[in-house]
Amino acid sequence: MDERFEALTDQFIAEYRQPSEPSASGLPYYILMGSIADEIVTRMKNKDEDSCRAAFELVEKLHVEGDEYVQEAATVGLLEAVQGYMKGVMRFECAHRYLGPESRKWWDKLIRFWDHGDAAALRHD
Repeated sequence: MDERFEALTDQFIAEYRQPSEPSASGLPYYILMGSIADEIVTRMKNKDEDSCRAAFELVEKLHVEGDEYVQEAATVGLLEAVQGYMKGVMRFECAHRYLGPESRKWWDKLIRFWDHGDAAALRHD
């Protein structure tokens, strides 16, 4: 895992895991996804090509190999947060070169949802 993402994950777990919980399985991971999304957009702004490519390869892997919960988190937790951090700062098309085919599909569906209110676009088939 990327060192910065690992640090964000460790910080998140330290902040949100209760001492009485033996595992981190029930934590609000959408919060972590937002922190990772912010880091990805910072890297895009800094034109850190290799790091961005690696981050979006992970997003693609989550979409392709993850269970339904992981796929949804990759879309609604991560991609949507990336778009939120990009909005007004850079064009959404700036991310296209990094997105894998499955991630690109969900990226575009999120845009259709927000631009046109197309809730059906977010259905996982």
